[in-house]
Amino acid sequence: MGQYWRVHVVALCVLVCAPAVAQTQDEAEKTGTRPEPGTTEPAPVDPAGVKPGISPGEAESPLADTEKDDPNVEKKTEPLPIEAPLLTWKPEWARVGTGNYAFIGATAAVSIGTSLLRPLSNHNLERPILFDEGVRNSLRFDSLNARYAARDLSDVFLSMEITWPIAVDALVLAAGVRRSPDVAWEMAVIDAEAIALSTALQQVTTFLVSRPRPYVENCGSQLSPDLNDCVRNGRYRSFYSGHSSMAFTGASLICAHRMRHELFGKTADIVTCATAYAAAAATASLRVVGDMHNASDVITGAIIGTAIGLGIPALHYRSWEHKRRGSRAGSSYEISLYPTGNGIGLAVVH
Repeated sequence: MGQYWRVHVVALCVLVCAPAVAQTQDEAEKTGTRPEPGTTEPAPVDPAGVKPGISPGEAESPLADTEKDDPNVEKKTEPLPIEAPLLTWKPEWARVGTGNYAFIGATAAVSIGTSLLRPLSNHNLERPILFDEGVRNSLRFDSLNARYAARDLSDVFLSMEITWPIAVDALVLAAGVRRSPDVAWEMAVIDAEAIALSTALQQVTTFLVSRPRPYVENCGSQLSPDLNDCVRNGRYRSFYSGHSSMAFTGASLICAHRMRHELFGKTADIVTCATAYAAAAATASLRVVGDMHNASDVITGAIIGTAIGLGIPALHYRSWEHKRRGSRAGSSYEISLYPTGNGIGLAVVH
Protein backbone atom coordinates (compact mmCIF):
# COMPACT_ATOMS: atom_id res chain seq x y z
CA MET A 1 0.00 0.00 0.00
CA GLY A 2 2.90 2.37 0.75
CA GLN A 3 4.16 2.48 -2.82
CA TYR A 4 0.66 3.25 -4.16
CA TRP A 5 0.42 6.25 -1.79
CA ARG A 6 3.84 7.49 -2.94
CA VAL A 7 2.75 7.22 -6.57
CA HIS A 8 -0.39 9.23 -5.80
CA VAL A 9 1.65 11.92 -3.96
CA VAL A 10 4.10 12.25 -6.83
CA ALA A 11 1.25 12.45 -9.34
CA LEU A 12 -0.46 15.10 -7.23
CA CYS A 13 2.75 17.17 -7.08
CA VAL A 14 3.08 16.93 -10.84
CA LEU A 15 -0.50 18.08 -11.38
CA VAL A 16 -0.16 21.00 -8.94
CA CYS A 17 3.42 22.12 -9.59
CA ALA A 18 3.57 21.67 -13.37
CA PRO A 19 1.14 24.50 -14.20
CA ALA A 20 3.01 26.89 -11.84
CA VAL A 21 6.39 26.01 -13.34
CA ALA A 22 5.01 26.41 -16.86
CA GLN A 23 3.52 29.78 -16.00
CA THR A 24 6.83 30.99 -14.51
CA GLN A 25 8.70 29.89 -17.62
CA ASP A 26 6.21 31.67 -19.87
CA GLU A 27 6.64 34.91 -17.91
CA ALA A 28 10.40 34.60 -18.11
CA GLU A 29 10.27 34.16 -21.87
CA LYS A 30 8.09 37.27 -22.25
CA THR A 31 10.40 39.53 -20.17
CA GLY A 32 13.59 38.06 -21.54
CA THR A 33 14.81 36.99 -18.12
CA ARG A 34 14.87 33.60 -16.53
CA PRO A 35 14.60 33.24 -12.72
CA GLU A 36 17.38 31.66 -10.82
CA PRO A 37 16.70 28.13 -9.68
CA GLY A 38 15.10 27.97 -6.25
CA THR A 39 14.10 31.68 -6.17
CA THR A 40 10.62 33.04 -6.50
CA GLU A 41 11.34 36.75 -5.87
CA PRO A 42 9.11 39.09 -7.93
CA ALA A 43 10.61 41.38 -10.51
CA PRO A 44 11.52 44.91 -9.26
CA VAL A 45 8.80 47.48 -9.76
CA ASP A 46 9.62 51.06 -10.68
CA PRO A 47 8.19 53.35 -7.96
CA ALA A 48 7.35 55.92 -10.60
CA GLY A 49 5.00 53.41 -12.18
CA VAL A 50 6.86 53.42 -15.49
CA LYS A 51 7.57 50.16 -17.21
CA PRO A 52 11.21 49.25 -17.96
CA GLY A 53 12.39 50.52 -21.31
CA ILE A 54 10.09 53.59 -21.31
CA SER A 55 11.31 57.00 -20.25
CA PRO A 56 9.23 58.98 -17.72
CA GLY A 57 8.06 61.48 -20.27
CA GLU A 58 7.32 58.95 -22.98
CA ALA A 59 3.79 57.68 -23.37
CA GLU A 60 3.21 54.00 -23.61
CA SER A 61 2.02 52.83 -26.97
CA PRO A 62 -1.44 51.23 -26.93
CA LEU A 63 -0.01 48.43 -29.03
CA ALA A 64 2.79 47.69 -26.60
CA ASP A 65 1.12 44.60 -25.15
CA THR A 66 -0.10 43.21 -28.42
CA GLU A 67 1.65 40.38 -30.17
CA LYS A 68 4.17 41.43 -32.79
CA ASP A 69 4.35 39.71 -36.12
CA ASP A 70 7.62 37.97 -35.51
CA PRO A 71 8.28 35.32 -38.18
CA ASN A 72 10.41 33.39 -35.69
CA VAL A 73 7.53 33.02 -33.23
CA GLU A 74 5.11 30.21 -33.97
CA LYS A 75 1.52 31.34 -33.73
CA LYS A 76 -0.98 29.10 -31.98
CA THR A 77 -4.31 28.79 -33.73
CA GLU A 78 -7.36 27.11 -32.27
CA PRO A 79 -8.74 24.29 -34.44
CA LEU A 80 -12.09 25.00 -36.00
CA PRO A 81 -14.93 22.97 -34.49
CA ILE A 82 -16.19 20.17 -36.72
CA GLU A 83 -19.97 19.87 -36.61
CA ALA A 84 -21.84 16.82 -37.86
CA PRO A 85 -24.42 17.55 -40.56
CA LEU A 86 -28.03 18.01 -39.53
CA LEU A 87 -30.44 15.11 -39.80
CA THR A 88 -33.52 15.62 -41.94
CA TRP A 89 -36.85 13.85 -42.11
CA LYS A 90 -37.62 13.28 -45.77
CA PRO A 91 -40.92 14.74 -46.99
CA GLU A 92 -42.10 11.37 -48.31
CA TRP A 93 -41.68 9.65 -44.94
CA ALA A 94 -44.81 9.33 -42.82
CA ARG A 95 -44.89 11.53 -39.75
CA VAL A 96 -46.27 10.53 -36.36
CA GLY A 97 -49.64 11.90 -35.37
CA THR A 98 -52.64 11.46 -33.16
CA GLY A 99 -53.23 7.90 -34.30
CA ASN A 100 -49.74 6.88 -33.22
CA TYR A 101 -50.14 8.46 -29.79
CA ALA A 102 -53.51 6.72 -29.33
CA PHE A 103 -51.97 3.41 -30.38
CA ILE A 104 -49.18 3.76 -27.82
CA GLY A 105 -51.66 4.55 -25.06
CA ALA A 106 -53.96 1.65 -25.98
CA THR A 107 -51.18 -0.94 -26.16
CA ALA A 108 -49.70 0.31 -22.89
CA ALA A 109 -53.10 -0.06 -21.21
CA VAL A 110 -53.43 -3.60 -22.57
CA SER A 111 -49.96 -4.48 -21.27
CA ILE A 112 -50.62 -3.16 -17.78
CA GLY A 113 -54.08 -4.69 -17.55
CA THR A 114 -53.02 -8.14 -18.77
CA SER A 115 -49.97 -8.24 -16.51
CA LEU A 116 -52.24 -7.82 -13.47
CA LEU A 117 -54.46 -10.78 -14.41
CA ARG A 118 -53.87 -14.33 -13.29
CA PRO A 119 -52.96 -16.58 -16.24
CA LEU A 120 -55.65 -18.97 -17.43
CA SER A 121 -56.08 -22.10 -15.35
CA ASN A 122 -55.90 -24.44 -18.37
CA HIS A 123 -52.15 -24.54 -18.97
CA ASN A 124 -50.80 -25.26 -22.43
CA LEU A 125 -47.42 -26.57 -23.57
CA GLU A 126 -46.78 -28.09 -20.16
CA ARG A 127 -44.24 -30.54 -21.51
CA PRO A 128 -41.00 -29.54 -23.26
CA ILE A 129 -41.22 -29.42 -27.06
CA LEU A 130 -38.66 -29.96 -29.77
CA PHE A 131 -35.18 -29.46 -28.26
CA ASP A 132 -36.28 -27.75 -25.04
CA GLU A 133 -35.19 -30.52 -22.70
CA GLY A 134 -31.76 -31.01 -24.24
CA VAL A 135 -30.96 -27.28 -24.27
CA ARG A 136 -32.14 -26.89 -20.67
CA ASN A 137 -29.95 -29.73 -19.42
CA SER A 138 -26.96 -28.29 -21.27
CA LEU A 139 -27.24 -24.61 -20.36
CA ARG A 140 -29.06 -24.36 -17.03
CA PHE A 141 -26.93 -23.49 -14.01
CA ASP A 142 -27.07 -26.06 -11.23
CA SER A 143 -26.84 -23.53 -8.40
CA LEU A 144 -29.97 -21.56 -7.54
CA ASN A 145 -27.90 -18.48 -6.69
CA ALA A 146 -26.14 -18.72 -10.05
CA ARG A 147 -29.51 -18.88 -11.80
CA TYR A 148 -30.64 -15.78 -9.90
CA ALA A 149 -27.45 -13.98 -10.98
CA ALA A 150 -28.11 -14.92 -14.61
CA ARG A 151 -31.63 -13.49 -14.35
CA ASP A 152 -30.32 -10.25 -12.87
CA LEU A 153 -27.76 -9.92 -15.64
CA SER A 154 -30.47 -10.44 -18.25
CA ASP A 155 -32.40 -7.58 -16.64
CA VAL A 156 -29.37 -5.32 -17.08
CA PHE A 157 -29.00 -6.22 -20.75
CA LEU A 158 -32.73 -5.72 -21.34
CA SER A 159 -32.67 -2.27 -19.72
CA MET A 160 -29.85 -1.23 -22.04
CA GLU A 161 -31.61 -2.58 -25.12
CA ILE A 162 -34.91 -0.78 -24.60
CA THR A 163 -33.46 2.53 -23.37
CA TRP A 164 -30.70 2.90 -25.97
CA PRO A 165 -32.96 3.67 -28.98
CA ILE A 166 -34.75 6.52 -27.20
CA ALA A 167 -32.17 7.84 -24.72
CA VAL A 168 -29.02 7.57 -26.86
CA ASP A 169 -30.07 7.47 -30.51
CA ALA A 170 -32.98 9.91 -30.36
CA LEU A 171 -32.17 12.29 -27.50
CA VAL A 172 -28.36 12.35 -27.40
CA LEU A 173 -27.36 11.78 -31.02
CA ALA A 174 -30.27 13.05 -33.11
CA ALA A 175 -31.37 15.95 -30.88
CA GLY A 176 -28.03 16.81 -29.27
CA VAL A 177 -25.11 15.94 -31.53
CA ARG A 178 -26.92 16.26 -34.85
CA ARG A 179 -29.09 19.18 -33.67
CA SER A 180 -32.30 17.74 -35.14
CA PRO A 181 -35.04 17.71 -32.48
CA ASP A 182 -37.66 17.12 -35.15
CA VAL A 183 -36.04 13.87 -36.28
CA ALA A 184 -35.38 12.93 -32.67
CA TRP A 185 -39.09 13.21 -31.84
CA GLU A 186 -40.08 11.08 -34.81
CA MET A 187 -37.55 8.41 -33.82
CA ALA A 188 -38.62 8.43 -30.17
CA VAL A 189 -42.31 7.98 -31.00
CA ILE A 190 -41.51 5.15 -33.41
CA ASP A 191 -39.45 3.46 -30.70
CA ALA A 192 -42.20 3.87 -28.11
CA GLU A 193 -44.74 2.49 -30.55
CA ALA A 194 -42.68 -0.63 -31.26
CA ILE A 195 -41.85 -1.25 -27.60
CA ALA A 196 -45.48 -0.81 -26.55
CA LEU A 197 -46.72 -3.22 -29.21
CA SER A 198 -44.06 -5.80 -28.36
CA THR A 199 -44.93 -5.64 -24.67
CA ALA A 200 -48.68 -5.86 -25.21
CA LEU A 201 -48.46 -8.81 -27.60
CA GLN A 202 -46.19 -10.73 -25.24
CA GLN A 203 -48.38 -10.09 -22.20
CA VAL A 204 -51.55 -11.22 -23.98
CA THR A 205 -49.84 -14.35 -25.31
CA THR A 206 -48.46 -15.42 -21.93
CA PHE A 207 -51.89 -14.84 -20.39
CA LEU A 208 -53.67 -17.01 -22.97
CA VAL A 209 -51.08 -19.79 -23.33
CA SER A 210 -50.30 -19.99 -19.59
CA ARG A 211 -47.26 -22.20 -20.03
CA PRO A 212 -45.42 -23.27 -16.84
CA ARG A 213 -41.84 -22.09 -16.52
CA PRO A 214 -39.20 -24.83 -16.65
CA TYR A 215 -38.42 -24.72 -12.93
CA VAL A 216 -42.05 -25.43 -11.97
CA GLU A 217 -41.52 -29.17 -12.32
CA ASN A 218 -38.87 -28.95 -9.57
CA CYS A 219 -41.12 -27.16 -7.05
CA GLY A 220 -41.60 -29.49 -4.10
CA SER A 221 -38.55 -31.61 -4.95
CA GLN A 222 -35.39 -29.64 -5.76
CA LEU A 223 -37.08 -26.36 -4.87
CA SER A 224 -39.06 -25.55 -1.76
CA PRO A 225 -42.82 -25.26 -2.50
CA ASP A 226 -42.83 -22.05 -0.45
CA LEU A 227 -40.22 -20.43 -2.67
CA ASN A 228 -41.40 -17.22 -4.28
CA ASP A 229 -40.83 -18.67 -7.74
CA CYS A 230 -43.16 -21.57 -6.92
CA VAL A 231 -46.10 -19.50 -5.64
CA ARG A 232 -46.27 -16.32 -7.73
CA ASN A 233 -48.53 -16.01 -10.77
CA GLY A 234 -45.55 -15.44 -13.02
CA ARG A 235 -44.66 -19.11 -12.89
CA TYR A 236 -47.21 -19.69 -15.67
CA ARG A 237 -45.94 -17.01 -18.03
CA SER A 238 -43.22 -18.89 -19.87
CA PHE A 239 -44.41 -18.66 -23.49
CA TYR A 240 -43.08 -16.60 -24.94
CA SER A 241 -40.10 -14.81 -23.41
CA GLY A 242 -40.68 -11.11 -22.80
CA HIS A 243 -36.98 -10.46 -22.20
CA SER A 244 -36.12 -12.04 -25.54
CA SER A 245 -38.82 -10.26 -27.54
CA MET A 246 -38.12 -6.86 -25.97
CA ALA A 247 -34.35 -7.18 -26.35
CA PHE A 248 -34.63 -8.06 -30.03
CA THR A 249 -37.18 -5.28 -30.52
CA GLY A 250 -34.68 -2.78 -29.12
CA ALA A 251 -31.80 -4.17 -31.18
CA SER A 252 -33.91 -4.05 -34.34
CA LEU A 253 -34.90 -0.44 -33.65
CA ILE A 254 -31.24 0.50 -33.28
CA CYS A 255 -30.46 -1.08 -36.65
CA ALA A 256 -33.61 0.22 -38.38
CA HIS A 257 -32.80 3.86 -37.65
CA ARG A 258 -29.20 3.42 -38.75
CA MET A 259 -30.40 2.07 -42.07
CA ARG A 260 -31.88 5.54 -42.75
CA HIS A 261 -29.64 7.89 -40.74
CA GLU A 262 -25.89 7.78 -40.22
CA LEU A 263 -25.90 8.56 -36.51
CA PHE A 264 -22.32 7.49 -35.68
CA GLY A 265 -21.00 7.02 -39.21
CA LYS A 266 -21.38 4.02 -41.52
CA THR A 267 -18.76 1.77 -39.92
CA ALA A 268 -19.69 2.67 -36.35
CA ASP A 269 -23.38 2.15 -37.11
CA ILE A 270 -22.71 -1.36 -38.40
CA VAL A 271 -20.68 -2.19 -35.29
CA THR A 272 -23.38 -0.77 -33.02
CA CYS A 273 -26.08 -2.76 -34.80
CA ALA A 274 -24.11 -6.01 -34.52
CA THR A 275 -23.37 -5.34 -30.85
CA ALA A 276 -27.05 -4.70 -30.14
CA TYR A 277 -28.05 -8.04 -31.63
CA ALA A 278 -25.25 -9.80 -29.74
CA ALA A 279 -26.53 -8.29 -26.48
CA ALA A 280 -30.07 -9.38 -27.36
CA ALA A 281 -28.88 -12.93 -27.99
CA ALA A 282 -27.07 -12.87 -24.64
CA THR A 283 -30.25 -11.67 -22.93
CA ALA A 284 -32.25 -14.54 -24.41
CA SER A 285 -29.60 -17.11 -23.52
CA LEU A 286 -29.45 -15.93 -19.92
CA ARG A 287 -33.18 -16.62 -19.56
CA VAL A 288 -32.50 -20.24 -20.43
CA VAL A 289 -29.43 -20.37 -18.19
CA GLY A 290 -31.51 -18.95 -15.34
CA ASP A 291 -34.21 -21.61 -15.91
CA MET A 292 -36.88 -18.98 -16.57
CA HIS A 293 -37.68 -20.04 -20.14
CA ASN A 294 -37.36 -22.92 -22.54
CA ALA A 295 -35.39 -22.59 -25.75
CA SER A 296 -38.64 -22.47 -27.75
CA ASP A 297 -39.79 -19.52 -25.61
CA VAL A 298 -36.75 -17.36 -26.32
CA ILE A 299 -36.55 -18.29 -30.01
CA THR A 300 -40.19 -17.33 -30.51
CA GLY A 301 -39.62 -14.08 -28.64
CA ALA A 302 -36.57 -13.27 -30.76
CA ILE A 303 -38.50 -13.79 -34.02
CA ILE A 304 -41.50 -11.71 -32.95
CA GLY A 305 -39.34 -8.98 -31.41
CA THR A 306 -37.23 -8.68 -34.56
CA ALA A 307 -40.32 -8.50 -36.76
CA ILE A 308 -41.83 -5.70 -34.67
CA GLY A 309 -38.56 -3.79 -34.28
CA LEU A 310 -38.00 -3.74 -38.03
CA GLY A 311 -41.63 -3.61 -39.13
CA ILE A 312 -42.85 -0.55 -37.21
CA PRO A 313 -40.03 1.74 -38.46
CA ALA A 314 -40.53 0.40 -41.99
CA LEU A 315 -44.13 1.64 -41.93
CA HIS A 316 -42.92 5.15 -41.10
CA TYR A 317 -39.94 5.24 -43.43
CA ARG A 318 -41.91 4.11 -46.48
CA SER A 319 -42.42 6.69 -49.20
CA TRP A 320 -46.11 7.17 -48.52
CA GLU A 321 -46.39 10.51 -50.29
CA HIS A 322 -44.73 9.10 -53.39
CA LYS A 323 -47.08 6.12 -53.40
CA ARG A 324 -50.12 8.34 -52.95
CA ARG A 325 -49.04 10.54 -55.85
CA GLY A 326 -48.38 7.48 -57.98
CA SER A 327 -51.76 6.01 -57.06
CA ARG A 328 -53.55 9.21 -57.99
CA ALA A 329 -51.62 9.47 -61.25
CA GLY A 330 -52.26 5.85 -62.16
CA SER A 331 -55.97 5.89 -61.36
CA SER A 332 -57.06 9.29 -62.68
CA TYR A 333 -60.41 9.18 -64.43
CA GLU A 334 -62.45 11.90 -66.09
CA ILE A 335 -66.21 11.77 -66.38
CA SER A 336 -67.82 13.78 -69.18
CA LEU A 337 -71.25 14.19 -70.73
CA TYR A 338 -71.83 14.25 -74.47
CA PRO A 339 -74.99 14.68 -76.55
CA THR A 340 -76.48 11.71 -78.41
CA GLY A 341 -79.31 11.35 -80.85
CA ASN A 342 -81.74 10.28 -78.15
CA GLY A 343 -80.43 12.37 -75.26
CA ILE A 344 -77.17 12.66 -73.22
CA GLY A 345 -74.44 10.06 -72.88
CA LEU A 346 -71.92 9.49 -70.07
CA ALA A 347 -68.26 8.83 -70.82
CA VAL A 348 -65.49 7.75 -68.48
CA VAL A 349 -62.01 8.52 -69.77
CA HIS A 350 -58.90 7.02 -68.11
